[in-house]
Amino acid sequence: MMLWLAAGQAMAQQDQVLPSSDVLVINRQRLFEESAYGRAILFTLNQRAGEIRAENQRLIQDLEAEERDLALKRSTLPQDEFQTLAEAFDEKVQKIRRDRDTQERRFDLIVEQTRVDFTNKTAPILEKILLESGASIILYQTEDSNFMALPKVDVTAIAIQRIDAEFSANGSTPQ
Repeated sequence: MMLWLAAGQAMAQQDQVLPSSDVLVINRQRLFEESAYGRAILFTLNQRAGEIRAENQRLIQDLEAEERDLALKRSTLPQDEFQTLAEAFDEKVQKIRRDRDTQERRFDLIVEQTRVDFTNKTAPILEKILLESGASIILYQTEDSNFMALPKVDVTAIAIQRIDAEFSANGSTPQ
């Protein structure tokens, strides 16, 4: 059994042959989306986003029902009484919009901070890759990148393997 594990580790290390280059490239999006650690973070964020969408949908349905009820009352109530109800409803809608906008901004900040935390927690692994390869720099490839590189200097797959190994070995899970 131990021999099989050692052979598996040796094969994994062989898969991780680092290129001989002064510059390495890592696709930041792939690193986040394809590593087990990043996928766990995305799962948690997607769950929360789903909860927010469901809550928004419920609020919309409640407000639509309240608006229909108010429209029915328009013909049966005196104008001033209806106007008071309509203004109260409008204030309620505006408050809910402000609250939802605030919640959306908070969630966006959480998503942004989560990505920063991922980058900070995985930086030591990437530094080790940099040192082992003898490269001078790692460039992050993003959607906005304006450079071309040969595929052989892309170490994203190696970084993903190492992140998965590191975080699974430590039993680390996203916060």
